[in-house]
Amino acid sequence: MNEYILQFQQLDLKLRKIEQELGATEERRRSKQLHQYLKESEEKLKQLEEHAEQLSLRLDKLKDSYAENKELIAEYAAAVDKSIDLDELNYLNKKFNDLSKTVSLLDRDMAALLKDMEDTSAQFEEYRQKLPKAKKQYSEAKSSFDEVRKSREPEIIEIRKKMAQAEKKISPELLEKYRKLKSQGVYPPFVSLSGENQCGGCRVDMPMSLVSKLSDKGYIECENCHRIIYKSE
Repeated sequence: MNEYILQFQQLDLKLRKIEQELGATEERRRSKQLHQYLKESEEKLKQLEEHAEQLSLRLDKLKDSYAENKELIAEYAAAVDKSIDLDELNYLNKKFNDLSKTVSLLDRDMAALLKDMEDTSAQFEEYRQKLPKAKKQYSEAKSSFDEVRKSREPEIIEIRKKMAQAEKKISPELLEKYRKLKSQGVYPPFVSLSGENQCGGCRVDMPMSLVSKLSDKGYIECENCHRIIYKSE
């Protein structure tokens, strides 16, 4: 097994640990929390704005329908005054009553819609007023985290420099395997053989026919977790 890939992995592990430590800081937690709040608030504002537009369109339609029905009521009322035929009077009275009920329902719907619009407007204003303060808090939290990260930057730079040096001495094939496994969440990608035939990562026993191939390439691939297995000297 190429010693530089193991050195590369060890350095990568140190880098990973630093990133985890930075991610666990109060500054990072606060920054992430505020960033999420800002994102959710902006999405909510957009939703409320779209909802308000839909309510406005519905209200316009209700107003038009209300006006049309009120006009018809006036027409039927005038027709009732002029009619002398009993059947026609009964028909007109029925239409008049039906329209009156429709207008009453429209009144109720418009009142509910106006209440919805009022509530939506209040929510929108509440979010809008809170955003500037939240943005300021996020900016401060981010600056605090940037300072914390800056304090670890020399370590990070030094590790990455050593990784770049080790990388030059690793075959493209091994490096590709390492990066592919890491991208799939398999960590560490390279592990030593445990006992006679056990994967040092997932601890699954492998067939001896596979283990025997270790001497050929210096490494084998676990059939279960796909980690690259090498034999410690």
